[in-house]
Amino acid sequence: MTHETPPPAMGFPGSLPTTTWAPPPVAAVPFVQHPTDRLAARAIVISLFAGALAQLLLFSQRPGVNWPIWIAAVIAAAVITRRPASRIDRADIWLPIGALTFAAFIALRDDPGLFTFDLLASSALTLASVVAIGGLPVTRNTWLTIGRLGGSAVLMFWVGAARMLHGFRPVLAGLPAFGGSSTSRLVARGLLIALPLVIAFVALFAAADAVFQNLLRSTFDFRLDLSEWVGRFVFGLTAAWFLGGTLVAGWLTRDRFPNREVAGTGTNRQRPLSSIEAVTVVGVLDVLFAIFVIIQAAYLFPGGDPLSASGLTYAEYARRGFFELVVVAVLSGAVILTLDWLVDRATLSFRLATAGLALMTGIVLISAAVRLNIYQQVYGWTELRFYVLAAIAMLAFGVVVTILAIATRRVGAVPKLVLAAGLVIALACNVIGPQAFVTTHNVERAANPALVPADGFTGLDTGYIAGLSADVVPSLVQSLDQLPPDARDQVVVLLRRTAHALRADATGETWQSWNLSRQRALDALLAAGF
Repeated sequence: MTHETPPPAMGFPGSLPTTTWAPPPVAAVPFVQHPTDRLAARAIVISLFAGALAQLLLFSQRPGVNWPIWIAAVIAAAVITRRPASRIDRADIWLPIGALTFAAFIALRDDPGLFTFDLLASSALTLASVVAIGGLPVTRNTWLTIGRLGGSAVLMFWVGAARMLHGFRPVLAGLPAFGGSSTSRLVARGLLIALPLVIAFVALFAAADAVFQNLLRSTFDFRLDLSEWVGRFVFGLTAAWFLGGTLVAGWLTRDRFPNREVAGTGTNRQRPLSSIEAVTVVGVLDVLFAIFVIIQAAYLFPGGDPLSASGLTYAEYARRGFFELVVVAVLSGAVILTLDWLVDRATLSFRLATAGLALMTGIVLISAAVRLNIYQQVYGWTELRFYVLAAIAMLAFGVVVTILAIATRRVGAVPKLVLAAGLVIALACNVIGPQAFVTTHNVERAANPALVPADGFTGLDTGYIAGLSADVVPSLVQSLDQLPPDARDQVVVLLRRTAHALRADATGETWQSWNLSRQRALDALLAAGF
């Protein structure tokens, strides 16, 4: 038999050598490079251990401190299973930091609105972190490539674990490829042999001694319930599968996302819109926005009278306006970015027209903020009004950035900067605590009616406060002496009900579900005698 020298190994560095070589079959570019058996074996073992950790942390548990622990475990698993030559890009270092930060706020805040955002943000940033740890730049990439990266990573999350199943060969053979030395192989095999024995003895000890069983229950939520153990087993395997898919997402091949896209080049494409067409579109919008801005300046801002022109009350006029104006600002920004992407040449007239549209969009945002302030003065704060104000702040930043980007001909960078501003504002919202902020300011209004306009609402909406989370409890406890008698009586009833619910939750709550806001609320209620 004739032996030929094989060409450089395809796939991951460290692929197993072969003695013969034949040309590969003609096929499309692989979706994911196949990792070596050693790397796949490592990922399988880590995924299985992570599945056991997931059922301990998350099975039948309320989200709390368990979520940041899980996110940290996923990021650590991605680091351990990355390809040998992979290095995270410097511009992507913020991704795992951001994922851990938003995950931590799930254990710090009890606000349902923040919980939903923090859960989604930490999950998305974690997946992006895994891809970045795998060696593919994310932050520096073009928006088109980021979209393709995101779609591929999400697909891998669901089905990607199947692409590392060939790693079971070394696992079943006694893990010869999992460790780098005979000692590590022997330790790994010993742990696998010991695992079922440990489980059996722990079950026997728990059945034999009540103290030992209570210790297990308080630490691991351990119960001798067959149906629950089956549920935990299925939950752990599901978590292991999805973690495996996440790790495979970190192995996305550079053949599918080449470096030329990372640099943001490849802009020599045919653009379908001429500068004359684009200037015409923006010019028409400029005229429309200018008419609206002139009307606003005439009677909405200081010295004007919107009531005589609209026939509405001050509060009705304000309520009718600020949501719509925020939508107008969003659509205006989308139009500017889309036209900049489609126009064949960004002429001076086009840049002046788009800069004028951005400037008038900023005035529209000012109008929205004025309307929101009017409505807030009359009726007080709510979570929705707080978030609308945060959105206005983010859009205002976007207006400033857009004008600067038009002047420097770098409009393509605007979405990333606005997204970064949105994450910073979301971080600020977590630090402030919308529900605590709203409650504190509404209590001040109820305690001091002089802060409220003559036709405004001066009471405390206890029905609204009753629907809020534990975040508001410390503020309510501290403000009891400031409230008028009728409001104080209603708040006392509410706090007693809340104290009963928190004590009941604390009785059955495990360490995995611990949350700082709920703990602070319970401590404040107990200190106040509730």
